[in-house]
Amino acid sequence: MAAVDGTTAAGGAGLVLAATGAQAVDVRIRKLEENTYYAVVRLQEGEAGKEIDARARDALALAQRT
Repeated sequence: MAAVDGTTAAGGAGLVLAATGAQAVDVRIRKLEENTYYAVVRLQEGEAGKEIDARARDALALAQRT
């Protein structure tokens, strides 16, 4: 995983992922509604996977850093 400084929401999320051992598998922009983008980050930790809602800019920044 790339170095993350924790000073932004995406940086803090990267620190949490590193601490838990989870990996961001992908990021998807799910929809555009009233000029707002909605994103989801798919995480993988061992065999378990889950999706979490995220602000689009934070999700994309996290994907760039991991």
